[in-house]
Amino acid sequence: MSGRGMKKWRPFSSLEEQKPSLQQMKYQKGKCPKPQISRDQAEKIDGYLHDYKGKCFQITFYEDGYVLTLEEAIQKVSCESCTIKTESRTISFNNLINLEILK
Repeated sequence: MSGRGMKKWRPFSSLEEQKPSLQQMKYQKGKCPKPQISRDQAEKIDGYLHDYKGKCFQITFYEDGYVLTLEEAIQKVSCESCTIKTESRTISFNNLINLEILK
C-alpha cells in the first residue's frame, strides 16, 4: 500500500509523461472559431484608431483560437503592416474584435 501512495486516486495525471499531452489536449479543446464583426463595429473601431493618442483602451482580439482582452494604451497604428502596437504586443487589424475607450 505504501508503494503506490496517492497515485491510485489520480488516474489521469498519475504519470508525469502524460502531463504535457493532457495539457495540450485541454488547450486544444478550449479553442473557439474566430468571431465575425459587423460593418458598424468595424467602422467604430476605425474611428477609434484615427484618434487613439493619449487614450487607454480595452482591446478585445482573437489569437490562436482564443478571444483575449487587454487594457492598454495604443502606442502606434501602422496602416502599412495593418497592425496596432501596444505596450506588450502587436495585434493585427484582422484579429481585432472590439475596441472600447476606458474611462
